[in-house]
Amino acid sequence: APGKRVFAGFIRDLREEVDRTKSDRGQISFNDMILHLYSALQPENPASERFLTELRNRFRYGLVDEFQDTDAAQWGIFRRIFLESKKGNRLFLIGDPKQSIYRFRGADVQTYLEAKEEILNSPEGAGYTLDTNWRSTPELIEGFNRLFSKDNGWFRPESKIEHRDCAAPPEDLRKSFLLEDPTGTRAINLIQMTEGIG
Repeated sequence: APGKRVFAGFIRDLREEVDRTKSDRGQISFNDMILHLYSALQPENPASERFLTELRNRFRYGLVDEFQDTDAAQWGIFRRIFLESKKGNRLFLIGDPKQSIYRFRGADVQTYLEAKEEILNSPEGAGYTLDTNWRSTPELIEGFNRLFSKDNGWFRPESKIEHRDCAAPPEDLRKSFLLEDPTGTRAINLIQMTEGIG
């Protein structure tokens, strides 16, 4: 426990020093920009409605690729500009929670799942799934379909993360290929480790 307190104190001091340095230099971080914009759009900010009107007039449509890597503040910004708009602004979110890799910088799969649910439950919301993978070889696609199948139990049912098998394109339309694979090795090899090894 004493080590944890020392470490927590070090982290606190480091954050304070970073904030002080940014202030002295008149700089902000990428995360600061997001948080400032999020705050500026909140109803308690007297200028938020004027700011929102300008943003909504300028950006009628929004497209967020890799949405699984957003955080709650980023979603709050998009939600406020597009979903709460009475002007018909439209928001398109593209993402796959199985590909979320930015947890270390605040990405939150739960935010993705909540946004998806909110949009699908809204009167004008719709969801679409890509059923053909145009970028991978048929062997790799088959491997991913097996890996993420319900039978493998990769995701707990309560996680609400779904996998729908996808197909490779017809052979005459395929653009993906292996440069060389003389080994005959499968695209994905799964090895189940049992308890007590080692």
